[in-house]
This record gives sequence, C-alpha cells and structure tokens, in this order.
Amino acid sequence: MEKLKKVDTILTVAQHNNLVRSDLAFTHLEAKVFTKLLETIPKDARELGEVSIRISDVIGTGGSGKMYKLLHEAVKSLDKRRINLLKVDAGPYDYDSCGLFDSMEMKVGKNLIRGAWGRKIQPYLIQLKKGFTLGELEILLKLKTGHSYKLYWLLRSYESLTRYEDSIENLKTILVKQEEGRPDKYTQWNDFKRYVLEPAVEEVRDVSAEAGNPLTFETELLKSGKKVIGVRFYNIKSANSRKKMLGLTPAAPRYEGKKETAYVRLTLSYGLTPEQAEDVVERVPQALLWPVMKQLNLDIVTNRLHERKQPPIPAGAWSAVLLKKHFNHLLKWPVKEPLEK
Repeated sequence: MEKLKKVDTILTVAQHNNLVRSDLAFTHLEAKVFTKLLETIPKDARELGEVSIRISDVIGTGGSGKMYKLLHEAVKSLDKRRINLLKVDAGPYDYDSCGLFDSMEMKVGKNLIRGAWGRKIQPYLIQLKKGFTLGELEILLKLKTGHSYKLYWLLRSYESLTRYEDSIENLKTILVKQEEGRPDKYTQWNDFKRYVLEPAVEEVRDVSAEAGNPLTFETELLKSGKKVIGVRFYNIKSANSRKKMLGLTPAAPRYEGKKETAYVRLTLSYGLTPEQAEDVVERVPQALLWPVMKQLNLDIVTNRLHERKQPPIPAGAWSAVLLKKHFNHLLKWPVKEPLEK
C-alpha cells in the first residue's frame, strides 16, 4: 500500500485561556465562522495576516436567502466585536479592550469570507507556550448552539484543574451573547437553566461522545438558602490526552472524510494498533464499517463493556473481535478467541 504524507491524528485549534474564559459569547453561525478562521492559523505562525474561508464551508452549498442573511449578520457582528481581555492580575476597575478583527468582508459571488485578525488579539492565538486550550474541530463544528460551543471551550480550559465553578451571573455573561438594545431573555434562573445551561450540558456530552472523545463532568448547584447562586463543574476530563490532542501520537496516513475519522477513532478510542486500523480502513467499505463503528462507540466509549469483564479486557481486543466477526472475509490479521460465548 502506498504511504502518503503524514498529518496530525486529531485536528485541533487553540486559544489562550484568557480568551477562552472571556465574555466572548457567540451565536451558532458566529461560532462556526470563528472556528473555521481559527483553523486557518498555522501551528507555527509567528504573526497573523489576512485569512479567508469559503462560505460553502460554513453553510454548505445552495443556501437559502435567509441563510445568507443570517451569515451576513454573523460576519458583521464579528467585525464589530470588542472584548475586555483583562490580565490575571487585573484590578476591579481595569479595562483592556481589543477587537477580534481589523477588517471583515463577505463576497457571496466569490464564495468568500475574508478578514484580518486584530493586532492585540494575536498573542492569544499564536506562539502559545502555556495557559492555552485545545479544541477538537470535529466536536466544535458539530455543536449546534453558541451556548454549547462556549461551554465546551470553557470546560476544556479547566480540565487540568478538573473543576470549575462560577456564579450564575458570570456564567450567563460568558455563555450568552447579549444583543445590543435587546432585553435580557434569561433574567430568571429557571429560564437560564431550561434554555441555556441544560441543553448546552447535554449537547457537549452527546457530541463529544459521538466524536469518540467524550468530555465527561459532573454538575452541582450552589445555593444560598433556597436560591441558586452558582454552578460547580467537577471531575472534568476527556478521553484523549493532551499529547494526543497536540498530535504527538503516531501520525495517521492522509485519509479524507469518513476514512480519516474512522482511522482516528479506531486507534485512539477503540484501541486498535495503527496497522490494524489501516487494514480496516483500506479493506472494509465505509458503508459496511460505520454501523459497526457505532456499536463500538456504544460498547467502548459509552458503556465501557470491556472494563466490566473480570478481569478487564483491553479495548483493542474487544474491537478486534467485533470487527473480525463482521468482516472475517476482508481482514487478514489474527484475532484471539471470541470474548462472548
């Protein structure tokens, strides 16, 4: 089999924690445009110039007039956004404002969104040596609300501490974009919980698990008497280690689309060796493979059945048996006796 150019196993984007934890909240479309623009930043960039993305990468092809209008508003909003990026040692009355972009434009006829990052924002996006957070692109681009997008970034930034707690007012400021001139829709705790917090928590858990890198955490309400005043997130952890997220694991062949996703999940989430994963991806048609991949996700990531055996069984052994059961005529590597009689 021809060996192709190697790439990082997991595709990620990065932000400094001060930016992640700022009150930079997004709508869904703003979050998607922002993520696609982050994706254009080279890992070793020393400065940021003009960047561009395709409109079709954000809303697909054949978008309706309403969708283009919403995207227009999202780009316009990003162009105007300024945030107060206070340093760690900032005092209560300090203020340090900067704009996300120096310029933004959208050219529908050219299928183009183009922008230039703001000068003061650049140290929070490039040459990041410490105090930064990695977000997995597959997860970020599947999240369907700005609330869940920001919560994912926020919890990832506290993963090394395993816990994060904040007041309801601060959390609302971080997760919810306040529209200028419009009243606050979530002044009541029950409304914030029902329409923002609970859906965001559920979506972050579901989407990250579906992507093969579940972000797990527990939540606890903080009260003063009967009044809820804050939320504590604890036992925050994800399946993929920081080294894997940084691409320091063995690189994958350059597959594209579902083949790339399958290879990543088979090696990092389901325990196969790189050689076994290559064999599966090369020999098994994708239409046949993905139903079995979904079963593996339930077995290994969600239910962790291999760990319930006595003694526990390696995830790779469980995966190998299931794959061999379905694709014995296609796969050439040996597998031990079945785990289940």
